[in-house]
Amino acid sequence: MALPAHARLFDDAERTAFARWALRFALFGLTLLVITIILHRFFDMKTPLALNLIALVFASETAALVLAGLAVMLIWRRAMLGLPDVVVAIAIALAVFAWPALYAVTFFSLPQINDLTTDPSNPPAFQNLVNLRDPRANSGAYPGFDAARAQIEAYPDIRPIVVDRSPEDVYELARLTARSLRWQIVRNDPPRGDGRGAAAGYLQAVDRTLVLGLRDDIVIRVLPVDGGGARIDFRSASRYGLHDFAQNAARLRTFSKSYTARLQASVSRPDRAAPKPGKRRQRKRRRRN
Repeated sequence: MALPAHARLFDDAERTAFARWALRFALFGLTLLVITIILHRFFDMKTPLALNLIALVFASETAALVLAGLAVMLIWRRAMLGLPDVVVAIAIALAVFAWPALYAVTFFSLPQINDLTTDPSNPPAFQNLVNLRDPRANSGAYPGFDAARAQIEAYPDIRPIVVDRSPEDVYELARLTARSLRWQIVRNDPPRGDGRGAAAGYLQAVDRTLVLGLRDDIVIRVLPVDGGGARIDFRSASRYGLHDFAQNAARLRTFSKSYTARLQASVSRPDRAAPKPGKRRQRKRRRRN
């Protein structure tokens, strides 16, 4: 039985190699991305290696899009097979590129800074945290005047918190807030002494970004203020990259909001008068009866 003409046409058509390789590159990039995220987030892969692998992921997806374009040309002009592979390859590549595309608006609308603090004139110093940074990471030194001016223009709400409580209470509440946010506390130095000669309290911690698990350094400083109370200053800096995509500002805002809520919840309430032992016994007898 003779086959129809259109059936013979597709039976004799060749599958373009461009389509096969486009799908292979797309799947390779996607697989490498998933493995890199898992190894970096949960198995302590070195960050420079992870960033290099992610660059390879985007190179692979770019190759997939180029090969898919060549395959479409051959399929259109020579009636070759491979369209399903091309569609899948393009879908995977666009899905991978959609991830950085989500940050495009943030990248172009916000300044290129990676170190934020509530006290640009005297930023809290990273002490122990500097030793944890890879030699290829950003320096622990504050960037300086240009970064401070850009921060003030972009994030005018990033300011210190002044609390009318003792430095010890203010620091302890800050420590509890950091723990509630699941920051890894590296060093815990509560304030010591009274008056102007009191030593400031420093809390140094590490936080990780949601998807990649990139480590960012945080320091909280608690200083006594004249007339009573204490002032909290923050500093949050990215270990890698020139642009933090507003991650440090979001972290400081989250801490301020959480700290304020915890502070309001800790406002002392009038203690209820405790019942006397005799009255407790009378209540127990009534319940028995």
